[in-house]
Amino acid sequence: MPRAARNPKNVTPEFSLSVQFSSASAELPSRAQIRRWAAAALEHPAVLTVRIVDAEEAQALNQDYRHKDYVPNVLTFEYGEISPGVLGGDVVICAPVVEREAREQDKPLQQHYAHMTIIARSRYTETLPHQQSLSFLTQMESDSKPSLLERISHWLMREPEDREQLIELLHGAYENSLMDADALAMIEGVLQVSEMRVGEIMIPRAQMEVIDINDAPEIFIPHAIEAAHSRFPVIDKDRDNVIGILLAKDLLRHYAESDNDIRGMLRPAVFIPESKRLNVLLKEFRSNRNHIAIVVDEYGGIAGLITIEDVLEQIVGDIEDEYDFDETEDNIIREKEDVFRVKAGTEIDDFNQVLGAHFSDEEFDTVGGLVVSRFGHLPKRGESVSFDGFLFSILRADSRRLHAVRVTRQPPEAEGAQLPLV
Repeated sequence: MPRAARNPKNVTPEFSLSVQFSSASAELPSRAQIRRWAAAALEHPAVLTVRIVDAEEAQALNQDYRHKDYVPNVLTFEYGEISPGVLGGDVVICAPVVEREAREQDKPLQQHYAHMTIIARSRYTETLPHQQSLSFLTQMESDSKPSLLERISHWLMREPEDREQLIELLHGAYENSLMDADALAMIEGVLQVSEMRVGEIMIPRAQMEVIDINDAPEIFIPHAIEAAHSRFPVIDKDRDNVIGILLAKDLLRHYAESDNDIRGMLRPAVFIPESKRLNVLLKEFRSNRNHIAIVVDEYGGIAGLITIEDVLEQIVGDIEDEYDFDETEDNIIREKEDVFRVKAGTEIDDFNQVLGAHFSDEEFDTVGGLVVSRFGHLPKRGESVSFDGFLFSILRADSRRLHAVRVTRQPPEAEGAQLPLV
């Protein structure tokens, strides 16, 4: 890190460095290394650019500005003082020539790059004589392995070769406090979304909250209020026959205008295959200003539905709205007789006290851990499992953790029945 970055008074930095790469070489130094070498050659504030190029560009620059027709190892372009006490200049280093010279001189390539960088700066800063730079170079190159930050800079410059290297780079940045845990989780979520398909996170057909167009408003409106969704698929008797989407806000017209033409309120339904990638779907949601899609299977039947919130939760985690828990509320909320909404982080001891259960907390501390263990996998929204006299239905979950469940106390006669996983 340059000394100026540690200056607590925000004065003029000792130097500002821009590093550019225009070479196809596979053995280039990292930006961090170049910055370290440049800092060693300066005693005065400076604004500098280092550009590493191939032979063709180096020869062209030599012809244009030096009127010499050969490929140099390094070119310097000094501007003198660009402001009081601040030097300015450019350095161009030819990668093929430096690599050839390193082989001919039987010296480490990175050491020769450091030599070129330091000597080039010395030509117009006049702060580090040739022999002094070599002495410093010997000491500097005898250091141990490059730091984590240098490795990250090297990877950023050279680009990760696969997803595993990119993930490793991101985790290294997190460990080095370059990003916080939330940022890391969101970036990983973005990468995950590009690989996931609709069928992996959709709400299954059996769990869809639908409205039958043949029902009177007095029948389906209480259901819509209880479900508390903003959009509902509308069917014509059969769940495979989705005829449109009804927005909850459009139901206000029913009360305001006594309008019973529900069919006229419907918005067109968008149908998508289970195999569609989530990143493609998210782009379509944004461009079409649509927030819900009906998922169809390979035979054209309705497989489920998916919303823009479902996709975004894969990136940012659970998105809570006004119907969800508030962080200041209790972990357990009674919805009606024998039905409770429970946060996954609720401690088992608290759960036992409120619901009169007798679950052990020796193996798991929270309700979420207990429920996930019974599924044997991280469940999706809409799945359910029954054990020890309680039915646990998943209300909210993302690809990383369980957030909330609905718990129904079962009657004694159903206590021993095990429902299939949905």
